Amino acid sequence: MTYMDQLGSGDMAPRGQYDRPYLDIAAQLRAKIRGGRWQPGDRLPTLAQMQEEYDRSKNTVRGAIEQLRAEGLVVTRGKSLYVANPLPAEATDASE
Repeated sequence: MTYMDQLGSGDMAPRGQYDRPYLDIAAQLRAKIRGGRWQPGDRLPTLAQMQEEYDRSKNTVRGAIEQLRAEGLVVTRGKSLYVANPLPAEATDASE
């Protein structure tokens, strides 16, 4: 089972659910994006702001951002990070 399978519907992941801290942060950011906290095209907090909010290293936060970038949820323009516009469709479970 992959970490994506463990995420379910994209609910906020409790801190420490994954053995890699960047996956915890990615899950929390994903939940905020999918939950409407940030809309497509919105600028996200800076790397430094996310470091402070999640109390994690720069490399850990970068890992989370790279995960979301690979999923197509965020894009970089210049030095800033934005919610993708449009957002990719959520993955669905084929067994439903």
